[in-house]
Amino acid sequence: MTSPEWKWRYPARLGRVVDGDTVVLNLDMGMTISRSGSYRLYGINTPEHDEPSTEHLTKLLTDAQFIEVETYKKDKYGRYLVNIFVRAYDSTEWINVNQNMIDSGLAVEYFGGKR
Repeated sequence: MTSPEWKWRYPARLGRVVDGDTVVLNLDMGMTISRSGSYRLYGINTPEHDEPSTEHLTKLLTDAQFIEVETYKKDKYGRYLVNIFVRAYDSTEWINVNQNMIDSGLAVEYFGGKR
């Protein structure tokens, strides 16, 4: 999966998982500024109301001690497209959640157009 030129990277807290490719997050933008909203995972698509993909994404995000989000641009519904990274306290390795969803067989690459 290729990544576009990312604009910003922020620490984040999970609000909730909407489905396998959409989440509600609270981004820490620094200097006591935060932004809560709905974010769409960049470059992936999951079936609507797909329980396995939603459960997997929920587990990845709730098990993480640290969440960071790279924002790209807004989609046609006004949600920012994001790449999400997670890390546990006992690890130095960041996991790309978007790529993990594809590698797990729960999402397919999607960059707009017909599905």
